[in-house]
Amino acid sequence: MAHSSRIALTLYFVRHGRTEMNRLRLLQGRGGYGLLPEGVIDAEKAAAALAGKNVSLLYSSDQQRALETARIIHGHLGLRPPLRRSTALREMDYGEMSGRHDNEVRRLCPLWRKDARFVFPGGESFALVQARAFRWLDRVLKRHRSGTFAVVTHGG
Repeated sequence: MAHSSRIALTLYFVRHGRTEMNRLRLLQGRGGYGLLPEGVIDAEKAAAALAGKNVSLLYSSDQQRALETARIIHGHLGLRPPLRRSTALREMDYGEMSGRHDNEVRRLCPLWRKDARFVFPGGESFALVQARAFRWLDRVLKRHRSGTFAVVTHGG
């Protein structure tokens, strides 16, 4: 019988719960911001949506807001394997624009949403974030041939 290289892997991607920076429309980047009370509710809703999906493993960005979300999901799902953290799942590094309002960044960096190769001063581009995420995904696909996993990460 021939060896099958078929991959039967299901990944559910979850954005972290709401933070104060989200509420204020400030770019968080690599900052360590925790969840607001409604962010905890967001995480609980995500956990409820994942219930019954047979999630067996949970990956997360190592940033505080994602980890808080992941821990809530992990607890609600009663997962046995430890939560797997990855720096590859971090939010985009907005460099000098971190902490600034979305409208200000759009004005100062007009190419931001138009060119994936635009690099924030002192930060990174969307193309770099995308490459980082695809390298992570490639490692996961090499490590796991099947299963259902949840991945807690960021919107940017």
